[in-house]
Amino acid sequence: MGPGINTIASLFLNDRIAQVGGSAIFVRSRSSIDLSTPVQMSQFESITKAPGFVDKVGPALEIEESATNKARGVLSTRGYEPIRTPILENSELFLRRSGGVLASQMYEFVAPDGANLSLRPEMTAPVVRHALEMRCDPASPSRYQYAGPVFRYPDGSDGRSVGSDRVPRQFTQVGAELVGAPGPEYDGEVIAVSVEVAEAIGLPNVGIVLSDVGLMTRLLNRFSLANRAHLFLMRNLSRLSTPSDAAAVREHAAEME
Repeated sequence: MGPGINTIASLFLNDRIAQVGGSAIFVRSRSSIDLSTPVQMSQFESITKAPGFVDKVGPALEIEESATNKARGVLSTRGYEPIRTPILENSELFLRRSGGVLASQMYEFVAPDGANLSLRPEMTAPVVRHALEMRCDPASPSRYQYAGPVFRYPDGSDGRSVGSDRVPRQFTQVGAELVGAPGPEYDGEVIAVSVEVAEAIGLPNVGIVLSDVGLMTRLLNRFSLANRAHLFLMRNLSRLSTPSDAAAVREHAAEME
């Protein structure tokens, strides 16, 4: 966690919840679609979902929406203001925030006007960008909560096949940010609230994992690593907990020098 930015451990729910865009709500409905006619069938047949994306309907959607609503209810009682940021952002926003770790997982493209844009792979960077644009009062911490879809292309670092349909590429991320409030008491606040959210949802055996990308980046910069080795180590920090995995990571990183 960077100076003045406290992040609640985000809850990822596979796939997404519905969203509306900007300040307008667009409603479109049709009375019926008759798929029994050849003309109607030709518009839809042989077109399937992209790998890693699913349709969520019925009980599965109800469970996800219930969990999301419970989480947001807890955050509201703790004074966290709802915020909705764009699904598309400038790619540089996420690359700077992650130190390049997310580069291989971002859905990035060049817009017709030449802008480098990405589907958001996480929610913290857009919220902090908003706080900076609004020039939030540093003497008054800003509390934000969010729930929305994020997108990450699998890079194979977890051992699962990149092309597998079972590797999810779209998630619903629910969480909160406490911006402009450095200090252990505020870290304690977001940790306590994250536990409260997990309990409200009914998650069993909850554990707290703390990380600081900025700290790890500063430590690795002291070793003059090649950029590929730096990114590889950042993506595999979770594997450094056991001696055998740590040795394999070091060997692979050395080969990139």
